[in-house]
Amino acid sequence: MGYAEHISDKLLLQPKSIRRSTFAQGGILFHCGPATPGTDIGQSLTITIEEGTALNLSLPSSTELYAIILAAQLLGSKNLHGTVYTDYLETVTVTHNPSLLRPMSRKAILPLYSFLIAHLALHPGIRLAHVKAHGPTLKMDQWTRQQWGNHHVDKVAKNDNLAFCDTHISWPAQHLEDLIKAHHHWHWVTADRPLSLEPLRQTLRRQSHLSYMTQRDGYRAK
Repeated sequence: MGYAEHISDKLLLQPKSIRRSTFAQGGILFHCGPATPGTDIGQSLTITIEEGTALNLSLPSSTELYAIILAAQLLGSKNLHGTVYTDYLETVTVTHNPSLLRPMSRKAILPLYSFLIAHLALHPGIRLAHVKAHGPTLKMDQWTRQQWGNHHVDKVAKNDNLAFCDTHISWPAQHLEDLIKAHHHWHWVTADRPLSLEPLRQTLRRQSHLSYMTQRDGYRAK
């Protein structure tokens, strides 16, 4: 996830709710061989989930969740079993305990979690597991296979061509959005705009702040 860097952003830091990302991309590494990811990826497949800015994704957790959904979807479509490793602990916790979804009913990512949990229920051979990210670089020789894989995927998500496998696929994020829309119609008020799932007070506060910033910048530009 990348954001535009301006001096005004440093002096007057904007709330995360109104920041606009300039780069939103996720990565996946399917590793099929016994070797440690990052040392021998000849039997692997890498995927970049691109065009996240078209969906107005503004948080790294959003791209992470889309990547997890795609990995589970591809495994399920081929009736394959496997473990999806991720450093996004919340997703692992929620999928292992779906009852946690109830207090999240006003979160904007509810449709994604609901789709993922339903998909995993249909494919019990697919499971999620947490991996501790960003281990100490001075002790890389002690990293686990999962940590090496997570490190490699971070490079894939950042468009590091050296991290791409011989078999590499670019996947549009819009395809995943359409897939989730088909599963949950009521979360969208129109074909393009999702239902507001945030608390009303928070939504109004954000809109008021955005209106203020727009008026202020317009006045200063005169």
